[in-house]
Amino acid sequence: MSAVDWLPEALHPVAMRLARADQLAFELAEIALAWSRGPDGEGPLALRQVERTPGYLDVEVAAISLVPPIAAMLFSEAVHHLRSAIDNVVFYMVEKDRGEPLTDSQARAVSMLIYEDPEAFERKVGRLVKQGLTEFATTATLGKRIASLQPFADEASVSAIPPALSMLMGGPDPASEHPLVLLRDYSNEDKHHTIRLAAGRSLVQRLDDLPRTQGHCVVGERVRRRGV
Repeated sequence: MSAVDWLPEALHPVAMRLARADQLAFELAEIALAWSRGPDGEGPLALRQVERTPGYLDVEVAAISLVPPIAAMLFSEAVHHLRSAIDNVVFYMVEKDRGEPLTDSQARAVSMLIYEDPEAFERKVGRLVKQGLTEFATTATLGKRIASLQPFADEASVSAIPPALSMLMGGPDPASEHPLVLLRDYSNEDKHHTIRLAAGRSLVQRLDDLPRTQGHCVVGERVRRRGV
């Protein structure tokens, strides 16, 4: 018995997409952990001490290891599979409800709608209905479900950066976004530009390697030398 037997066969690729996204997230976490340790096990930052004011040391960053390019590729692929999985489900539901294949133009128009403005959403739905995609009408079963998930109707929110990580990095509280908005913006940024991963000061702990992963450094603070 397969683990996806409970799913319609047409949605098996969706399960594979979600599994792949989960696998990519794990691979990305491993790369991030290896980067945070650094090639010599001393972390990704090379620090130096400079005495500009007698009796005080300035701790400066002399060099930083480059974020591996593969990290951006893994993130990009994960975002692609997550967004595509949602679109695949919507496409399946439209074909299931109508009971016949879509035309080429209709098939290209089918996707998960994500709108923050209810009026813009209604205009888009109107255009789809005019194309014969009545499944998107707000009176249809699928249309009602899609409308209920829109950012203007659903109060769900997530942070792009976990609050605990933001605190460790010393940054401001991360803004919260609707999950679909965050996914849409990541996907659009990746399609039209490039996902640019940046590294921030953080702390990673592993139960199997506590002595190494609990250590942290303070960068850019002036330290009074002992005895001075």
